[in-house]
Amino acid sequence: MTTQPQLLWHNPAWQQQAHDWIRSEAKQNAIQLKGEIEQPHAYAWSTVMRVPSDAGTLFFKATAAETIYESALTQLLANLQPDCMPDLVAVDTIRGWMLMRDSGEQLRASIRPTQDVTPWKPVITRFAELQIGLADHISEILALGIPDHRLTALPALYTKLLADEAGLMIDQEKGLTAAEFDKLQKLTSRFERICTDLAAYGIP
Repeated sequence: MTTQPQLLWHNPAWQQQAHDWIRSEAKQNAIQLKGEIEQPHAYAWSTVMRVPSDAGTLFFKATAAETIYESALTQLLANLQPDCMPDLVAVDTIRGWMLMRDSGEQLRASIRPTQDVTPWKPVITRFAELQIGLADHISEILALGIPDHRLTALPALYTKLLADEAGLMIDQEKGLTAAEFDKLQKLTSRFERICTDLAAYGIP
């Protein structure tokens, strides 16, 4: 029986560093903490801590090294489109940490009882507007270390993905079957043509 490796987020030393940073940043922003800091979410890619305070609930988020750019991206987007982004209290882009104010009830939680996706429509529209508005800031975004997944880059990424046969877990549980892998390989040329055709429309 194999044991799962401990997540960094559960390491007592790491948690102490995070708690110290949260307290320090809250103090610098004249926010007084109340009660215990909780950790409702901890996954391989990120963790979230809930922080009760006299300014309402704060949330701390840390991301794994693979997506450490998220904090810098969030900070940039908060400057460019503040109405769409969390209200940031503090950011540490070196460690990939963020402390932010509560943004309210999660949309998915509010629609779960009724399965009515109507509330999503204005959100999706606003998200599209956000993406269009960011087209003039591509160089700034890429400079943060964001992976370049534009249409011109996708064919090479597709080829690289298929080259990672171990990662695709061919004919293994939760992996691709050999037939599926073969089909994807045969679709390479078609995928390249689709990307080229779409790129011709000038989509950023």
